[in-house]
Amino acid sequence: MILKNQIKFLQRSYENVEKFNFYLSISNPKESCEVALVLKRHYQWVLKNSFCKEVEDNQLIKFFNDLVKDLSYIPAAKLEYDDLKKLVTCHFSLGELYIQKNNRSFAQEHFEKVIEVLSVITKEQSRLFNMVQDNSDITIFELSMWARKNLGDICSDVEKSLELYEQIVSDREFLFLEKNKCIYYAAKTISDVDRAYDAAINVLKVIPYYENVDKDVVVFLKDKESYIKSLEICYNQYLKTKDKYFIDIASQCCKETKKFTMEYLQKVIEILNETLYSLDFKQWKVLSKTLYDGIKIDDILFEGFVKYLNNMLIKISYKNGDYKYFDVCIDILREVYDDLDNKKYNNKLVRDLEENIIFYFMVAAFNNGFYDESIECSTKLLSINEVHKIDFDINIINEILRISVNKLIGTKNTLESYPWSDLVGKLKNVSEKCNMETDIEYNEQCRIMGRGIKVLEILPKYINEESILDKLIEENSEFKEKIDKEEYVILESSQKNLDLADISVVMLKTSSGDLKQDILNSVEIYKKKNLSKVLFVIKGVEHFTKKEIEEFNSWLEKRGIDINISFYNGKNYNDVLEKIQVLHPNNITMYRYNEFYNNLSKELNYINQECEDEFLKKGLEVQLMEEASFKYKEFDDEVKSNIENFKNRVTQDTNLLQEYINTKINTIVPAVIEENVKVVDELKESKNIREEARNKVSEEILIWYKENMNKLMKSQFDIFLSKYEKIYFNELEVIRNINNNTNKVIPISEEFAKEFKEIKFIENHKLKEKISICYEDYINSLDDEISLFPKKNVLKNLTSGLSTIFSKQNEKDGGKYETIKREIIEDSIIVCDNLYSAIFSSVEELTLKLHLEIESVYKELLEKLTQYKLLSNKILEIKKIERAELKNRNNEISKNIEFVNVQLEKYKKQILQGLVYNKGFVYKA
Repeated sequence: MILKNQIKFLQRSYENVEKFNFYLSISNPKESCEVALVLKRHYQWVLKNSFCKEVEDNQLIKFFNDLVKDLSYIPAAKLEYDDLKKLVTCHFSLGELYIQKNNRSFAQEHFEKVIEVLSVITKEQSRLFNMVQDNSDITIFELSMWARKNLGDICSDVEKSLELYEQIVSDREFLFLEKNKCIYYAAKTISDVDRAYDAAINVLKVIPYYENVDKDVVVFLKDKESYIKSLEICYNQYLKTKDKYFIDIASQCCKETKKFTMEYLQKVIEILNETLYSLDFKQWKVLSKTLYDGIKIDDILFEGFVKYLNNMLIKISYKNGDYKYFDVCIDILREVYDDLDNKKYNNKLVRDLEENIIFYFMVAAFNNGFYDESIECSTKLLSINEVHKIDFDINIINEILRISVNKLIGTKNTLESYPWSDLVGKLKNVSEKCNMETDIEYNEQCRIMGRGIKVLEILPKYINEESILDKLIEENSEFKEKIDKEEYVILESSQKNLDLADISVVMLKTSSGDLKQDILNSVEIYKKKNLSKVLFVIKGVEHFTKKEIEEFNSWLEKRGIDINISFYNGKNYNDVLEKIQVLHPNNITMYRYNEFYNNLSKELNYINQECEDEFLKKGLEVQLMEEASFKYKEFDDEVKSNIENFKNRVTQDTNLLQEYINTKINTIVPAVIEENVKVVDELKESKNIREEARNKVSEEILIWYKENMNKLMKSQFDIFLSKYEKIYFNELEVIRNINNNTNKVIPISEEFAKEFKEIKFIENHKLKEKISICYEDYINSLDDEISLFPKKNVLKNLTSGLSTIFSKQNEKDGGKYETIKREIIEDSIIVCDNLYSAIFSSVEELTLKLHLEIESVYKELLEKLTQYKLLSNKILEIKKIERAELKNRNNEISKNIEFVNVQLEKYKKQILQGLVYNKGFVYKA
């Protein structure tokens, strides 16, 4: 309460400083003391309340100087506290007086004296205690703080002033206010935005309206483009004061900011909400308009604003007619409605809000008598409902439409342009999104002024006669009158105007040659331009008999040619005029719109179908790539399996070879031994007779080995090679399938086509050569010198010798030979084993070499398959992404087409009501 009284006292004093002394006389000294300090008139308060004296103005400096002199003879450190305070007060008062005299140096000297005294007090604990116990209006400590404030005020160096202000410490609210006010204005001088903002906030926390800091700071922050801070203060101050000044500044922020952000938007929305809470609708309208103008070009901010609008309007009851009390929303809704209609084609964020905004706009317009807009919105909602069900009561919408049409007054007579012409641009935007071209052109007709029936006459080059339309104007007053009233508009005769004509009159002549062929040619030309709009006038019919005309009509009927024909004899124009009037549409606007509707719908259906076909095609590509990728994996697995099978077959064949040769050896070698063991009988007795006998038999075995083993092995190898042909041709079939798979992939992705090559496998004879070389190398590596018989153990020989000495002393020499032959025959199993082992000692090496050869043969194929697997998977992922993108694009195209169809239906509904809405007004259709 004291602070409020002080502020009021200060404001009254500012209004008339001359009355300040009077105010001091009647005010509460405790309340007026700090006011006097703010006004730098504390000396007046001191005279009145401390010294209780009246001193003339011209004697004031002398009065306080004399007091200073009286107290200065004693050092300040030895003065009693009361005298010390009096000294400080005098110095402070002199400082104020010298400020009024504009003598800054003297003022500075006295204020510094005040600060100096404080340092004296702080050195003595007892003096400090006295100051704390000082219950008077102002303490020495507080005066020293005010002295700093005054020093800052008179200092020409702003930074030094700020330093002095920031040294001020006090728990007094008034000094706190003054300190921060001074910091604010000083910081503002040097454009220190953060410092100024913090100081201003400190002021506003205590007194929201103190010394106009609030109004000054929002402008300063705005000018320094610190819009968020300015808007924040505008919101808080409007919340406290309801002063429209802050709405104006917030509006200026919206206009001036070039970098509107969502944070800005939310700040302004907070202010908008507060204007509604305060029922200050006019300010809501002003601020919402400037805000919207600032953010509408940004899709995200536009969505944020529309969401705010939706969330705000949904609270108003439309069933109770409450929108009639909130007409301020109509202008902004009108703008949002128009922008939504354009932005929704590309801005997905706002589409879900459109129906709500249209409904609120319709209700607000209807409740406030804006029937043009309520007709537009109601027909729009009804059209949307035909595409998909809306959440609002259709009966209410129909009723609003009915009443709006009945109450609509002042309908303009003519359309300056057809509003649906804008849909051609929407169509082209849709077609561009899917890289298609559209043939529809709706240029001149869409912008033609007036509502006259446009009539075009086309004279073939071979007809060099006066225009029949010119003759009609000359001869028929009724036709001429309609031309004068612009009910009919004659277009310049040219093919380019054919699209613009409501009725085309084509002149043909019976004497030109083959009339029937002329008819056929003309029908072929004009059927593309809608034959129902064409009137064929056949001149020279006076040369036809009635029967010939009947035959001609019969010929047309048989040909299925349904055209408008007038037979003209060069004199009577009535039939031509009647036929033109028959072709005259009852409602020219509906007539032109229907044609436009059909053309646009045709193009939309074409785009939609093309998009679907493209998506299906892309789906087939994905399916083909899935199959191709799967097949490449299957082929890879199959080839790897074939390699293992081939290697296993080689291993099996090597084993079969071993079994075969082993059988041969075990069959033939014992026979060779038995057959050649008799050679022992031809040997002479010697101590090495056994060795000689074995060598002789070995020679015979090796002779057989050398003569037959190569043949045996080669015959088996040939058998193996013939079996491998089947494996080879099976592999060719696999490779053929791989290449077929590749041929399916190449057309799908031209980007990677160069990386796919036809896979070629090794030729059969080369494969045989590689394997044969391994076999031949193996055969050639066989050793001719083989130790077949086992070497006898020395101990065994010694035992055998002793046995012979003691048990067979009387044995004849012939018995020994038989023993040797028997031993050789007994060793035949060992001989067979030794021969077998010698032949197949390196068979594992052969198998390994064959395996390595097989792997080398398949190496390139496997590398290609690995490459193609990776490529096909990559292409598959690309195609999946492309399909997903197409799906999203098609959904977007479908949505855009839906928007266009809604507009088409809307115009149809309006024309059926005999009205068309265009740019804020309803016209007669």
